[in-house]
Amino acid sequence: MSGDVLDTWAVKKVGEIASITMGQSPPSSTVSDDGDGLPFIQGNAEFGARYPKPRQFAADCPKVVEGGDILLSVRAPVGEVNVAPERLCIGRGLAGLRPKDGDHDFLYYALGGLAPVFERLSQGSTFDAINGKDLRSIPLLVPPLDEQRRIAEVLRSVDEALALNAATAKHLWSLRELALAELFLASGGEEAETTVLGRLPAGWRVVAADTVCDAVIDCKNRTPPMTDEGPAVVRTMNVRRGRFVRVNLARTDTLSFDEWTKRGKPQVGDVLITREAPIGEVCAVPHNEPVCLGQRMMLYRPRQSDLHSGYLLYALQSAGVQEHLIRLAGGSTVGHVRVGDVRNLPLPVPDMETQVAIATAMADIDLALDHSEQAVAGLQSLKASLSADLLSGRVRVPA
Repeated sequence: MSGDVLDTWAVKKVGEIASITMGQSPPSSTVSDDGDGLPFIQGNAEFGARYPKPRQFAADCPKVVEGGDILLSVRAPVGEVNVAPERLCIGRGLAGLRPKDGDHDFLYYALGGLAPVFERLSQGSTFDAINGKDLRSIPLLVPPLDEQRRIAEVLRSVDEALALNAATAKHLWSLRELALAELFLASGGEEAETTVLGRLPAGWRVVAADTVCDAVIDCKNRTPPMTDEGPAVVRTMNVRRGRFVRVNLARTDTLSFDEWTKRGKPQVGDVLITREAPIGEVCAVPHNEPVCLGQRMMLYRPRQSDLHSGYLLYALQSAGVQEHLIRLAGGSTVGHVRVGDVRNLPLPVPDMETQVAIATAMADIDLALDHSEQAVAGLQSLKASLSADLLSGRVRVPA
C-alpha cells in the first residue's frame, strides 16, 4: 500500500464504525403469514440479489432493524450481506448494522469483502456461526468519508450493470421456456390434431425417435476409468438446460475411449440425452473435442433427410416431450426411463422448412442468453477484482 494511503486510511473495528443489532427470534406463537406485525426474516434463507423478501410477520419483535440497515448472516452460510428494504424483525442468524458516521454503501461493500475472515471465525463450532463479540472486533481498513463515497459509487455502478444483465438473462430464460411450449403446439385458432404430445399443428407427425434417426446409441452400463488427461466423458451432470457443461468434466484414457465408443463415436450433429437422475436433459455433441458416453447417457443421430439436428435438440426440450418423459418415469424427473423408452420416444416432426425455422429461432434465443450470461460472469469477476483493489487501497478512486 502506498504511503499516502497509510497516512489517510485507518484500521478500525467493525464495532467502532457501526451500531450492531444481533438478531433474536420472536416467540413462535407471535409469528404468522397473515401480515400481523412487522415483516420477519430468519437467517438468510429469504435473501435476494440485494434485498430480502420476508414472507412472515411477527407481532412480538425483540430485535428490529430499520429500512436501509445492512443485514449480515452470522449463521451458515456466514457472511452473506444484504440491505433491509423496510423496518424488519430479525431472528437468530442475522445481524443488523448501521454506520455511525461513514458511508452506508461503503460499509456494505467492505463487509462483503470479509468472506475469508467470517469463514475463519466461524470454524470450530457445532455449526458455522460468529457471535456478536467477534463481529464487533473484526478490523476494517477505512478511508476518509469522501473516498468511501467514491469507492462505493464505483462498486455500485458495477452492481447496477450486473443487476441489469442478470435481469436480461432471467427474461431470456423465461422467453426460452415460453418458446419451448408455444412453438411445438398449435395456436388457439389453428387447425390441430390431438396427440400424445398435445395439440400439434395440422400436417405435423408424431414419430418414434428411432424411425427418424440413423442411430440411437446407449452407453455401456458403467462409466469408463477416470484419468487426468484424455478424451472427455459426458456424464449426466455435464448436460443441463440444453447445454454441454464443462464443470466437473471427467476424462479417460485412449484405450477406454475406444472401448466405450465401439457402438458409435459421438459426432457433431448428434444429440445427447440423460435417461436417469434427472431424465430428459439434452445437449448437442461439442464441436471442439471427442467425447464418449458416461453411465445413464444415450445418443441420437438424426437422419438428415428427415430430422434437422438443431430442431431435434429443441424438440426434445419441448413441453410435450418432457411431460411424456416424466409420465414414463412415473411422474418424477429424478426417476429413470428404459433404453427402449428413449429409443421409441415420440417426437413432433413438421416439414423440414418448419424444423429449420424453429431451430433458428431457438438458437437465436440461446445465443442472446449466452451473451447475457457471459456478461454477468464478466461483471462478477470485475466486481471481485475491483473490490479487492479499492477496499485495500491498492487502487485509488480520484476525486
